[in-house]
Amino acid sequence: MMDCSISTISFRMYLYSPAEIIAYAKECGFNGMELWEPHWHNSGADIWRRKESEGQMKLVALSAYLDLTDFSSRSDCWRSELAKKMAACEGLDIPILRLFTGRLSGYDATDSDWARFFARLHEVQAFAEKKEKDIVFETHPGTLLDSKENVDRFVEEVDRNKWSRIGLNFDAFHVWEFGTDPVDCLEQWNPFVKHVHLKNASGRTRAFDPANVFSPSGIFDDLTPLPAGAVRIAEIVAFLMNHGYSGAFTVEWLGRPEIEFLRDEVDFLNSISDRKSLAVVRNNSIAELMSR
Repeated sequence: MMDCSISTISFRMYLYSPAEIIAYAKECGFNGMELWEPHWHNSGADIWRRKESEGQMKLVALSAYLDLTDFSSRSDCWRSELAKKMAACEGLDIPILRLFTGRLSGYDATDSDWARFFARLHEVQAFAEKKEKDIVFETHPGTLLDSKENVDRFVEEVDRNKWSRIGLNFDAFHVWEFGTDPVDCLEQWNPFVKHVHLKNASGRTRAFDPANVFSPSGIFDDLTPLPAGAVRIAEIVAFLMNHGYSGAFTVEWLGRPEIEFLRDEVDFLNSISDRKSLAVVRNNSIAELMSR
C-alpha cells in the first residue's frame, strides 16, 4: 500500500479539532496527513503531537508559506521565519517542509532576481542539512516555478550545487496547467521530486486561485475525482512509483470533504500501487499515444 495522505487544508472551512481531523482522515483510509500551517498555528504543536501519536496518523509534511523572492529592505526576516517552521517540523517529527518560492512570477523575474533567490537557497540548504529535513518548493502559477522552463532552471541549479535537501513539490494539476505533459516533465524532474500533490478538474479553472480557495463562497464545480479530470493522474502516479519515488502522495481536495468521496480517492490510488495495475497503466498510456 502506498503512502496516501490528505492535506488538512481540505478542512479549512470547518471547525474540526485535530482529533476530529485525524479520525476523519483515518476513516477515509488515509495513512498520513500534510499539516496545513494555519492548523498548526491555531491549535498548537503540542496538540498535534499528542493527537497524531494517539491516532497513529503520521504527519508527512508541513504545508507552509514564506516569500523567498521578497527582496525589499525588510526581507531579512525570512531567516527567522524559516527557523520557526523548521522548529515545528522538528517538534512534530515532520520530514518535509513545503513552501512556495514566493509571490514573484518566473515570467517577471530578472536574472538578478534568480541569482538572489539561489543565493538564499544556499542558506536554506545549509539550514535544512543541519536539521536533517527536506524543503520542497511547489510547482505553482504566480511563483518562480510557474512554467516548465522555469522549473528546469530551478532543478538545474539544485543539481549543479548538489543541494540534497532541496527539491520539488510536484503538483500534477498545476504542471498540466503549464501547457506541458506532466509525465514528460517527470522524465527530467523525477530525481528532484520529494513530495507530490494530487488534485484534478474538468479543465482549466479558477477554482484553485487563492481568492476562491479561501472564500466562504468559493465555487468548486470544476473539481473532479482524481481519475475523472483532465490530468492523467494514474499515469503520473505509475511513473513515479516505477521510477523509485517512495514519498507520500497527498490528496489536496478543496471541495466538501465527504467520507465516501475521499474513500473512493484512496481506493483509486491504492489500486495503482500493485505491480499488475502499474503495467496496465503503462500499456494503456502507450496505446493512447500510438492512437493519436
